[in-house]
Amino acid sequence: MALAPEEYPVIISYLLGLILLVMAAVGFSFIVDRNGFFSTGDTGGQHDFLTAESELKRLNSHYNNLLSNKSRFLLLDSDFSKAQKTLASVLERKFKLEERRNELLISIDSLQEKFASYQNEVRKKIWAESAGNIIGTLKIKGGIEYFEASIQKVTDSGLDIRHKYGFARIQASDLDDDFHERFQWRYRDRRDRNH
Repeated sequence: MALAPEEYPVIISYLLGLILLVMAAVGFSFIVDRNGFFSTGDTGGQHDFLTAESELKRLNSHYNNLLSNKSRFLLLDSDFSKAQKTLASVLERKFKLEERRNELLISIDSLQEKFASYQNEVRKKIWAESAGNIIGTLKIKGGIEYFEASIQKVTDSGLDIRHKYGFARIQASDLDDDFHERFQWRYRDRRDRNH
């Protein structure tokens, strides 16, 4: 059981009183033994003196321990106060950082929407400007080749082309990676998966 710092003066006063009482008892026993009153002989007085002396040493040792513990408890109390102040400061900083993070998350959502809108505009512009571009020979992943191909229209799902023998609609998944990059189908697919 730990002692509270305000209990130290009471304990120290109690021990000092006890020490004084023991010293008075030892002194009284010397006076009584010297005068021969209540004496049981020389060895009895010596034994009482040795007992009182060892009790006095034990009480002094206990008193010194209490004094050293008091200073240690005062240091711990000071450290605890500093730690409480630091903790309060850290918690306040954490609260401010969480508020700032929430503000940033809201602004990120807004920026992502604006960026997606901008990319969509750019993509549609690229698609519109690609109409009429001559591809030449277009070979798709299935091994089919279209000769003298030109882009008629770019859509979300692929290309509408005109070729030597007519018209065809080519799915984006059948086209090479170069077409995916050029018409930004791959980016749109990644964005759709992330949302």
